[in-house]
Amino acid sequence: MNNASPASAVSVEVVSVDLLLDRDNTPFTAAGLHADVATHILEHAKHFPVRNNFRINVSVPEQDMVHAEEVQLAIHHHFKTAEIHAARELSEIWRDGRIATMIGLLFMSSLLAIGQLVTSITGDEISRLVTESMTVFGWVSMWRPAELLLYDHWPVRRNRILARQLAKAEVVLTPRHEQAR
Repeated sequence: MNNASPASAVSVEVVSVDLLLDRDNTPFTAAGLHADVATHILEHAKHFPVRNNFRINVSVPEQDMVHAEEVQLAIHHHFKTAEIHAARELSEIWRDGRIATMIGLLFMSSLLAIGQLVTSITGDEISRLVTESMTVFGWVSMWRPAELLLYDHWPVRRNRILARQLAKAEVVLTPRHEQAR
């Protein structure tokens, strides 16, 4: 019995491998993946469950079949790099969330202390208004930390997992026979 789930297929049809690869705009020794192709693959892969295995079918002119290994390396390298960038972004979100939380808690504590001080000094309705205002401002100061720690990381986490899956995807080049016009 085979427990491996079937791969989700993403198909790309290109005019030529030269246009699929971005050899001119990269300082690296290996060719990069053209941004439009990378976006196409990523956008189509988003329609599948994130932890699926992927198969990337690339339809190329028959004469470009000799570039199969170069195409596979470019696709894998691109998405491995995207995974690394997403991991860094995720770390930055967590770091910013911790810093924002510390700042927010410090600010909120200060505002609540000021509100208590005003209440203890005056004890009238104005002091109650000041105390309530300080409490509201304090909670508002916690909005961004909560947003960072509770919500902002989810899209980045999903893109990281998706990039990881695409970096190890099976890449299959298929020849496209050009028809005479």
